Amino acid sequence: MAAKALEEALERVANWPEEAQRELAEIALEIDAELSGGVYHATADELEGIDRGLKEAREGRFASEGGLRETAAGMKVVYTQEALADLDAILEFISSHYPGVYAAFERRIQALEARIGA
Repeated sequence: MAAKALEEALERVANWPEEAQRELAEIALEIDAELSGGVYHATADELEGIDRGLKEAREGRFASEGGLRETAAGMKVVYTQEALADLDAILEFISSHYPGVYAAFERRIQALEARIGA
């Protein structure tokens, strides 16, 4: 039953914007890393991003805290009923099959909402 719910949710995910799909993939990889002993292997894209960030840090290029707040202040997360149903199905699946990572997953979702400006 849960596998069917997950399958249905993933079918909907295929229609999400690319950035949202990427975000879900990152979350899934984090869960997988926890389930496989906590060792996560970064993708080539992630390693490139880390290298870019380290280079910018060495150059002293950082976003100001105020700038980040100003950007997020005007944004708001609005869920459609379909998105809420998808999220509920995903959370239910993770809760019942992977209770050890459920709390971390839920915190990750809440942090993303806060970062966007829910």
